[in-house]
Amino acid sequence: MPSDSDRPVDLLVASLVASTSAGEAETPRQSMDAVPPEEADRVGRAVEAMAKGAEPGREVVRSVPGPASRSRRLDHFCDALARFFDFDEARARQLLARIDMPEEWMDGPAPGITVLPVETGPGVAQALASLVRLPAGVTLSAHPHLGREQLFVLEGGFADSEGHVVWPGETLEMAAGTAHSMWGLPGPACVCAALVWVEGGDEGA
Repeated sequence: MPSDSDRPVDLLVASLVASTSAGEAETPRQSMDAVPPEEADRVGRAVEAMAKGAEPGREVVRSVPGPASRSRRLDHFCDALARFFDFDEARARQLLARIDMPEEWMDGPAPGITVLPVETGPGVAQALASLVRLPAGVTLSAHPHLGREQLFVLEGGFADSEGHVVWPGETLEMAAGTAHSMWGLPGPACVCAALVWVEGGDEGA
């Protein structure tokens, strides 16, 4: 007869607690007797809250985000992104879907930073256009702007040496002749759309 510690919820709690203990080997099953009572209670409450009201094996599984739902998580920015890059919403949606494809990204201007080049519409064709991914804690060192720079945050956030803090849906514009450093804020990696005009090509100023 199985003991109380063999209940599925107890085994899940034990595995979650074990996974947070640094330096301990992974085990497929761990008895609840080895888990501190306060930790088991804390994780148990979290598990029960997540599963409350869901039919095991159906609603819980259905709620787990898969590739399709991840690719649509930024769809509410389609219109704004289309206007930013001066192309239609269909191209904006295609660009958003590429964000979760590692092969689309290339090394950026500093370690840890990656970029995804973008072909814009005619209205901003004179600018260098890309998506930029800036992970939390990674810094892009101080750099000057020979032309105007526009940034539109899609995910995560960043702060800069001029005191700006920019979150999803917000934009930052830096004028030609300015300079700043910037770093990713805690949380998911900052993904922002970027337009950078080179010296003498800032026709939109």
